[in-house]
Amino acid sequence: MSIRPALLCLAIIAQPAFAQPTLTAMEDYTVGHKIETVICDTGTLGLLNVSPGPGGANQVWDFSSLSGRDSFTSYIIPATGNAFSSQFPGANIGRRNVYANGDVEYGFYNKTSTSTDLLGFIDSTGTHGSPKYPDSVLTAVRPFTYSTVAADTYTINFDWVFKSPNTPPYVHQTGYGNDTIVADGYGTLILPNRTYHNVMRIKNTHLEWDAPAPPFNTSAWYTSRRWRTMYKWYSDSFASPLLTIDSDAFIINLTSPLPAKYVSYTKSEVLLSTPTPTALAGISNANSFSAAIKSDRLCVMGLPGGGAPYEVSLFNINGQQVYTSTFRSDHERQYFDMNAEPVPGIYFLSVRESRNAAVPQIIKLLKE
Repeated sequence: MSIRPALLCLAIIAQPAFAQPTLTAMEDYTVGHKIETVICDTGTLGLLNVSPGPGGANQVWDFSSLSGRDSFTSYIIPATGNAFSSQFPGANIGRRNVYANGDVEYGFYNKTSTSTDLLGFIDSTGTHGSPKYPDSVLTAVRPFTYSTVAADTYTINFDWVFKSPNTPPYVHQTGYGNDTIVADGYGTLILPNRTYHNVMRIKNTHLEWDAPAPPFNTSAWYTSRRWRTMYKWYSDSFASPLLTIDSDAFIINLTSPLPAKYVSYTKSEVLLSTPTPTALAGISNANSFSAAIKSDRLCVMGLPGGGAPYEVSLFNINGQQVYTSTFRSDHERQYFDMNAEPVPGIYFLSVRESRNAAVPQIIKLLKE
């Protein structure tokens, strides 16, 4: 991996309404973090109809009208101790994504105090590809300030998995690319569940070139180019982005033994995440329910009845999950025996209706 730091010199004419944020927690995960992510509706045929809006200082990005169509949960896990650890000896932290259809994906990273690098993904179902980056992909630099740029080069090995009986079990391809991260704006982010101030927007662009490797002759079947642009909004209270707009485009040049032709493919995603809280800043108690901790019992009050299924999770101030349970909201008050009394201090309670892609609501509790 090679990194070329740079600075963009931007003239700010007006006095900023908010202090320029500095991101010190971006992608700085620790084991035990949990992130709930809603995949939002992006319009007909999945074509992106959500604009990321302008960059610059003191922006107001309003995405309050986003609606969910699916969801997945991410767990930050140790890099060792699972079936795929040996394939990523340089990893020191992992990520387990659990999707609503039952698919599970593992990501492996190398994290230092100042950066996070992606080493690769493994899809444990075997139905999708498994990209690995021998020369890793830079995903974050810390600290990161407005108008800062970081550039990176990487290499990739990728296995496309086929299910047709008339094709080999996989096609192994290799490639290379470059990656640029720029903090292109800051301001206020309005989401369906709440509003965040002093948020930084990161623009992340990938350019990648790939071709098949043996058992196929390189470039004899196809070559491909990939353009990917991701906009991510971060609050320094959290390691994960609050919102991601991801546009991914491929152009595939089919060659011998197939007729030469170009095939283009574009996909887009909008991801709305609720991260495990890692700091007090930015947590609101403006929700439709309330809760209290008494001894070793948790009481949740004010949820709608009707038997709707919910998931409740309690985290300490360090973002460690100390209790979780699923239940049906049949009464005005729901009681949970936690089997052990939490120590006094600040806690965060996440409540999410589990039958749809609803964004979890998070409130702050004090255990005396």
